[in-house]
Amino acid sequence: TVNGLPEFQECQLRGADIDLEHIANASRSSRKPAHFQVDLALKLASRFKAFGFSNGTLNIPVKLAAHILSLLPANPNVAATEVSGAGFMMITMSGEVLANRLQSVLTNGVNLPATVKARVAVDYSSPNIAKDMHIGHLRSTIIGDAICRVLELCGDEVERINHVGDWGTQFGMLIAHLKDTYPDFLENTPEVQELTEFYKASKIRFKEDEAFKDRAHQEVVALQAGDETNTRLWKALCAVSEKMFTQIYKRLGISNKLKVVGESFYQSRLPSVLEELETKNLLEDDQGMKVLRIEGSRVPLIIRKSDGGFGYDSTDMAAIRYRLVERGFDRAVYVVDKGQELHFDLIFAAAKRAGWLEGGKVAEHCKFGIVCGEDKKRFRTRDGGVVRLVDVLDEAKSRALNELVKRDAKGRARTQKEDQEKTAEALAYSGIKYFDMNRDRLRDYVFTYKDMLNPDGDTAVYLQYAHARMCSILSKSGKDIDALATTATIVLEHEAEIDLAMEILRLTNVLEVVRKDLQLLPICKWLRTLCVQFSTFNSHCRVLGNEKEDSRLLVVHATASSMRLGMSLLGMDVVDRL
Repeated sequence: TVNGLPEFQECQLRGADIDLEHIANASRSSRKPAHFQVDLALKLASRFKAFGFSNGTLNIPVKLAAHILSLLPANPNVAATEVSGAGFMMITMSGEVLANRLQSVLTNGVNLPATVKARVAVDYSSPNIAKDMHIGHLRSTIIGDAICRVLELCGDEVERINHVGDWGTQFGMLIAHLKDTYPDFLENTPEVQELTEFYKASKIRFKEDEAFKDRAHQEVVALQAGDETNTRLWKALCAVSEKMFTQIYKRLGISNKLKVVGESFYQSRLPSVLEELETKNLLEDDQGMKVLRIEGSRVPLIIRKSDGGFGYDSTDMAAIRYRLVERGFDRAVYVVDKGQELHFDLIFAAAKRAGWLEGGKVAEHCKFGIVCGEDKKRFRTRDGGVVRLVDVLDEAKSRALNELVKRDAKGRARTQKEDQEKTAEALAYSGIKYFDMNRDRLRDYVFTYKDMLNPDGDTAVYLQYAHARMCSILSKSGKDIDALATTATIVLEHEAEIDLAMEILRLTNVLEVVRKDLQLLPICKWLRTLCVQFSTFNSHCRVLGNEKEDSRLLVVHATASSMRLGMSLLGMDVVDRL
């Protein structure tokens, strides 16, 4: 134990703590046969040198690494250790231990990271009532869904929140147009079929007809005052929209646990938010408005407008208080594009000033870039309109189906004709998701169907083909693989199968990183690397007809099972044949 250093108050080196899933700052080594290279000695030596230690053992990485290794007691997980010329501690894991852990994956599932469980509210998707979901809703929807899947797997209690835009002046416009279009609205609740077209028609009237515009304002005032008829019509409009959203969610495999908790939900809480912030002396008067100023920002939060109404800022303040204080969540995650960064910086800073982030509670803006067209500008239709999400799904499915039909015509397809449409959907929708999440979410990206569905690129199609090959090997064996997992034993001897086992078991580390950083790219990279390692294994280790067939079948089974888990975390359906 080294004491007295500001950054290393207690740096204890304990051999018993060396574990496959938890080697600090470890990365795969390109040097064989070591599995990990640990840079601890390099970091410690540089700090010791900076603090003026003259002891040659402490400030020379190679010597310090050798000294550390000499202190480590025997560990059954570690087969060998050595020091590289640069001072890395090289660690080779025991093949027997790796085989046992891989066998455990088959019976008990992936070893989950050791984490402190939390209650997490995740806000994602957030479409607007009476409008089609468009390409701008894609990233929030699929990223938010995948994050929730990872958090739940790691043991967190997750609540999915769909913060829809279901309140505001547009409803006065919609209700006024609804009353004109459906004269019997008092007796029968209107059933609007084409809500998007209905919205466009009402908006044109709102812009061009002053009398209609005045009526729209009167209708929204009546709605906000609780008028029974307007409330019924408003609920009818919301119901039609939710039906549209549900159809998209079903196609994308979005969890039905996603609950609509729109802006309207918080309206009754706005007066108490205003009162609490005033009681805590956080508000200022500004030309009739009540504003909350954040140090360093020229833009304040408008908690109450000059006409006495409440807006976007006040609704989000009510939402964060509801989640962290009233519901007591430990972590509030907002999956919203990076264009809202300033807004959420202000909301979180205001929540901290109000005392809502005490006791270790955290609020995080899981921000992301925009989807661009090939011109590297916001993805739009040829005439400059918004790209509907349903059109994107249809186009991707059509292209995937076309490729399957071509393969079938050439006699290369293994997909049954009756399964082609379902397979095309899996390829298309998993392709969209992987193409999106296989990148730093903070960056914008260019959306192209060609690149997204390329079977030879870093795409979901490539992953699906790799998984299909695994399934083909298992199927051709003619054996009951699940039964085999309870009777046969995995033995890892060849370097390629050891490397594959290491990659499978690395998922534990990946999950830990994703849960912390809310970045899904590590899962995508892991999936890709897993497929590459499997390809190497498949090339060097004959499975069928080999004397080690049972063991290697279980390795393939563990690979396929782990791959399905990783893909399911991204919300991707997996196919067994292609």
